[in-house]
Amino acid sequence: MKRHGWAVLLLMGLAAGARAAMPDAAQLARDIENGRIDPGQYDFAGAGYWELDEAARRLWFSNLIVALGVTDPKSYQGCAPESLRREAAMVWTGFMQSAPDAAGWTAAIVPLRARLAEFDAFVASTPAPAAPPGSKPDARVTELRARVAREQAMRGALTDPRWTRDLPPLAVAWWMGGYSLRYGVVDCPNTEWLRQQLAEIGWFDIATYGEEADGNAWLLVQHADRTPDFQREVLAHLQGLPQKQTSQLHVAYLWDRVARAQGKPQRYGTQGNCEPDGSWKPFEVEDPARLDERRVALGMSPIAEYARGFTACPKPASKPAT
Repeated sequence: MKRHGWAVLLLMGLAAGARAAMPDAAQLARDIENGRIDPGQYDFAGAGYWELDEAARRLWFSNLIVALGVTDPKSYQGCAPESLRREAAMVWTGFMQSAPDAAGWTAAIVPLRARLAEFDAFVASTPAPAAPPGSKPDARVTELRARVAREQAMRGALTDPRWTRDLPPLAVAWWMGGYSLRYGVVDCPNTEWLRQQLAEIGWFDIATYGEEADGNAWLLVQHADRTPDFQREVLAHLQGLPQKQTSQLHVAYLWDRVARAQGKPQRYGTQGNCEPDGSWKPFEVEDPARLDERRVALGMSPIAEYARGFTACPKPASKPAT
């Protein structure tokens, strides 16, 4: 037999070995999408993943990625349950791929799972702040306040070193992947809840519900990036309200958020990123010569002053003196 024929037989044997040692990749993908298997809790070591040789592992993993359809980013964006599950599959199978062997994976995944469970409990138990003095009791406003408290607790972990303290290096490396999944888990139910409330009341307007509720509702909309249609709908609604019924600053921030999601220039320069020199710079804006004019008209600081407020941008390492 020609040499390339032996190679074909070898690959066929590896594929057969992969199917024998591990669950069929396509079936596992279906089980993940249907919620029958949680990839974050799946025992890849017990299933025999590291009993395969490297070529067979690559083949099995490639088949799983194809079956999940995650080669298209749209397949794991949004709030549909199957999208969230595909996103989780990407994180946890990526973690699995980075582990050198079964022992290394187990040594990292066990403490990482425990720390994420601790973090989830922390977020879930975060108390809502007390209602502002003199505010009227309202069940919707109370629930809104509690939801904002939890989502802020979740986001606050981004720069809190305690959540990675004492974890093995591989677990530290993948903490951010596990943490990132919490955005969908927290934000998507918040978006659905808020959508239901707004269908009944229109908006948490200042006159009826107070400034705190107006701000809290805006914050949930601002973080509803997985449902850009909802953000657009709310923006249109807020623009139609009398100015005193909602903060115009919130309208400005949401306008920029929606514009960025549509690939358009922003209007108020609220969205940007850190530059290599450690400064913050806004993304593209329309009519930049009049940017400060638009900002000041809404009571916002000039863009240069606003940019100086981003002190968390990493500064470049200083060069040693020569």
